[in-house]
Amino acid sequence: MGAAPMATRREIIAHHEAGHAVAAHRLGVRIKRLSIKPDNIASGRATIGKTSDETLILIILAGPYAQKRFAPHSAWRKGNTAHLTSGYDFGTVAGLIDDLHGNGTVAKLYWRYVEAKAEQLVGQWWNEIEGVARALLERETLTGNEMKRAILAAHSLEV
Repeated sequence: MGAAPMATRREIIAHHEAGHAVAAHRLGVRIKRLSIKPDNIASGRATIGKTSDETLILIILAGPYAQKRFAPHSAWRKGNTAHLTSGYDFGTVAGLIDDLHGNGTVAKLYWRYVEAKAEQLVGQWWNEIEGVARALLERETLTGNEMKRAILAAHSLEV
């Protein structure tokens, strides 16, 4: 898909949520539901099963890093007036890292590592993320099985 010069808010949200969902799927975490229908809290939502804090951190960061890759000039690093949830994502990760490692040198180095790792994983899984984003733009809400079918369809387009 690749970002058009003026990516729409809906396209940005679809890529952001697809980043969360594909990361969860690839890291072995069940996807229950994925949506770009806004509610009073968020512009979109990926509902996943239970996982470790370390895995959850990568899943959370995959959303904003997918958003960055698709629309690098969007407010991928923080929330904005369009209520994209990147600010919430980074705040959640900061809290998890603080719980795991405090706020000293280890936490700072871990933060750098997980950001680099999330960005790398988004690059590795980009075709799948785009496939799921396409499906979200068509249907707005996907079950875990529908998301898996979107991933399979993305692989069939890679030839």
